[in-house]
Amino acid sequence: MKRWLWGEKGQQLVQVALVLPLLLAFLGLVVDVGNVYVHHQMVRNAADAAAVAGATVLYRQGAQVAIETAEYYAAQHGYNNNGTTNTVRATVPPVSGNFAGNPQYIQVRIEEQVAPFFASLVWDGTFRVSASAVAGWQQQQLEASTIVLNETACGALSAEGNHVRLVAQKGNIHVNSNCSSAVALGNGDVWSETRLTIRGGYVRGPNGRFLDLLGRPLPPATGQPLLPDPLEDLPAPDPSGMSAIYEGVSISGGNVTLRPGIYNGGISVSGSANVTLEPGIYILNGDFKVSGTAQVTGHDVFIYLASGKIDFEGTGALRLDAPDDGTYEDVLIFQARGNAAQSYIVGTPDTWLEGIIYLPDSELTLRGNAALAADLVVDLLSLDGNPDLVVLGFDSRLWATISTALVE
Repeated sequence: MKRWLWGEKGQQLVQVALVLPLLLAFLGLVVDVGNVYVHHQMVRNAADAAAVAGATVLYRQGAQVAIETAEYYAAQHGYNNNGTTNTVRATVPPVSGNFAGNPQYIQVRIEEQVAPFFASLVWDGTFRVSASAVAGWQQQQLEASTIVLNETACGALSAEGNHVRLVAQKGNIHVNSNCSSAVALGNGDVWSETRLTIRGGYVRGPNGRFLDLLGRPLPPATGQPLLPDPLEDLPAPDPSGMSAIYEGVSISGGNVTLRPGIYNGGISVSGSANVTLEPGIYILNGDFKVSGTAQVTGHDVFIYLASGKIDFEGTGALRLDAPDDGTYEDVLIFQARGNAAQSYIVGTPDTWLEGIIYLPDSELTLRGNAALAADLVVDLLSLDGNPDLVVLGFDSRLWATISTALVE
């Protein structure tokens, strides 16, 4: 009986000894395949991250910087393009896929040689894993017709008075401030085509209302993302190429025509003067002030406030529109970056400002009653003196934001 048992055990040992190499080989294959899978995911994640990083800078800094950025991010994920264990190739535009040849996109391809664990006992090769990713930028038209840029101020959009009425006829109003009272409405009304958007929150008086264009309640959307300055890449005009220089222009009467150029001391129009601005670029080192019953008109004009402010407080006709082409196409007023002088526009039924009004570091105070065929980009916006203002909005190629996305 015992001999039979020992014989059976011996047979089992022989069987195990025969099967064990197969089991070990199978286990080794599982480990190696799993290792290759993990490395493939790592390569995929690195390629995706590198492509998105490159696309983020591609629009503003060009192809070479985008490629260098992508290579840097690949290295941060462990792929240093040493040519032995891994290679990294970033190309603008992509060389394959649906976006091949499109300069708005960058393609990143990473290849890694993965050394096996168990297969190396019988094979001296490596497993090759690779991944390709494509990302790019696109322009998206902005919905907002008024953008308040300040990111922290409480009351970044504020209304003083019990009969304030601001109507955003096209799109909405967006406020970048993250303060819980980023919008301080008081007892006024804000009407907009689509919901007012705020990164932070809002406060209002007992009679303050947010409405759609039909007068129905339209509560703001809070907690919204930051909206980049759509004109942050717009360059300041170069005064070195302008030969016409004027000193201390002050006009209090008569019919006067002003020509493009540099106005040291700014421009002051008062009394019953009737002033026409010829088409072109006006660089002001000082205020642009309009008061009294003075009338100012200008077609295809661009006003740049190197220093000083806009101070339109007259009761006469004020009718200005932006250039139709060139660098400053669609931009009517540009208050220089770093120029924080507070500007004022007091509207009347004879006020017509058409174009983009851009005050990136300044507060704009609106008063009076007018329809502005404008888009506003300002650091702060305040409504004072119970105004009744309509911002009609303005279609422009500049009125867009850039978004980046992974597409392949």
